[in-house]
This record gives sequence, structure tokens and C-alpha cells, in this order.
Amino acid sequence: MRRLYRTTHIDGTGEWLIPVLEPSESVSDELRNSLLVSAGEDGAYDAYGDERGPREPATVELDFVVSGDDADGVQAALAAMREGLGGTVKTTGRRKLWSREADGTEPRWAYSKLQSLSVAKARQHILYVPVSAELVLPDPLFYAPVDDAWLAANYYTVQAVESALVGEPIAPDLDFALFAITTSPYSFTLTNDGLATTRRIVFRLESQAANGFTNPSITNETTGQSWSSITDGATNTTILSVNCAAGLGRARVSANGGSAWLDDTINLSLGLTQAVIMELEPGDNVMTFESGGAVDTHLLCWWAAAYRD
Repeated sequence: MRRLYRTTHIDGTGEWLIPVLEPSESVSDELRNSLLVSAGEDGAYDAYGDERGPREPATVELDFVVSGDDADGVQAALAAMREGLGGTVKTTGRRKLWSREADGTEPRWAYSKLQSLSVAKARQHILYVPVSAELVLPDPLFYAPVDDAWLAANYYTVQAVESALVGEPIAPDLDFALFAITTSPYSFTLTNDGLATTRRIVFRLESQAANGFTNPSITNETTGQSWSSITDGATNTTILSVNCAAGLGRARVSANGGSAWLDDTINLSLGLTQAVIMELEPGDNVMTFESGGAVDTHLLCWWAAAYRD
């Protein structure tokens, strides 16, 4: 049975452990169905038909008791709680909310923001303060990004990228699967180890020579989704990065190995009728990379397996 157990800043620092004194938690996970009512007709028309409705942001209810050895200790614990839940500093209100199995294994995170906080003021229990917190999960999925151990165990070549050069907000998870490509088309497989579809994918094309890639494209043969770019790998320091995350879908290009980046989304094209850049279905996703001209590029792929809890 999975339990919520801590929060951190986005980069994994600033850990706050959810108190274990009288804890309880519940998660509300609703779907958004589109039912169209017509005058004079019974019932309603289901616009989604056989498809499920999209998921609403999830809501998490946490109840616990904050305690301390004395009144000052309780106040310090309450202050740490407000900071840990993201209710103190305006610019760092978003947190990662972590869950894990009861034995402490398989940690996963979801983005969370504090919605409301209720702190009891019962004078007879000044050292034990009941608290109720409501968090909202804008993206109602929990993620486990690939790391060096998982990649090696699944026979990928591992390449770590420096935080200062990665160009995408994925730190501290900086391990990529590396594919050294010298022919086109080139087939490879990305495995989503989770139970839900994920869009948290970063494709990073690192040109290894002049014109190391030309008009590159990647197709997910499993889903039929594809993206292409008219940006070329002009030199051996050119990098094209494509981030598929919902709300952050974009392309960026660097001419100096990742030290500086420019937005390149205008040169990115998606497959017909496609509303997202790319997704990975649960399990193996067979991919195809294509490029014009002589190919000499390193394709680095980062992704996060997605789960419901």
C-alpha cells in the first residue's frame, strides 16, 4: 500500500517529512465528462462516447498532528510545515509530493500546490496541534524518472548531462539513454515502465560533426505520433532539444554545447491531427529516427514512467 511521506522543492532539496502522528490521507481523482443536454430530449449526449473523459486535477487531503517538546518547538514545526507544503514563499509555491510503498521502496513524485490549510488552536493541547491540509495536483500522475541503475538494468547506454547544460527543467534527474546514430532510418525502443501514458520525455540531438543531422524527425511507431524539425546540426556543438511535457512542449537549440539556448519551437512540426508532441504508452514503444544527409549524431532520451499513485 503506497503512502505519501514527504515534499521537496522541484530540484529535490528542501525535504519536509509528513508527520507520522495520527496521519490520514485521501486522494480525489475525478474525470471531466462532456454531456450535452438538448431541449425536449431525455438524458444527454455523451460527447466522448466509448472514450473515458479527461482527468481533472487531483485533490489530496492530509490530516496529521504537529508536535514539539515545548511551545517554541511546536511553532518551529508549524513554520517548517508551512514551508514544506509551499505556503510561505510566493516564488517557490510548487512542490514535489512523494509517495512510496510501505516498505520504503519505489518512490515517485507528483507536482503539488497548497490549496488550503487548517491549524487547530485548542489551548489544552498546545504541544500537539491537529492540522488539515488540502493540496492540488495540477498533473494528476506520479512519476519515476529513468536513472542510471534502471537504464543499465534495461540494457541502455547511460549518459549523464550536466545541470548547467541540460537546457530543460528536469534536474536533479539528469540520466539519459544514449543512441549513437550514423545511419538513417534508425530504430530504437523506449520502455515506459509505468501503468499510465507519459508525456514527460526529452529528446536531445547532439550533432557530432558538421551537418550531423539534417531535418530530423522521430516517429513513435507504437502510437503513430511524430515530430520533425527543419533545424540542422550545423556544427559539432549544435544541440536540438525537444521537450514533450504537457504545458511545456517546445523545441530549443544551442550552438555551443548547451551553454546558451534559443527557442526553436517555430521550426517544430507535429504529425497530422496531433495535439501533443509525443507520448509513451505503457510498455515498449518502438521509435524511428530519420535524418537527411550523412548522419553523425548522438540521440539522448530522457523520460519518466507514469503511475496513478
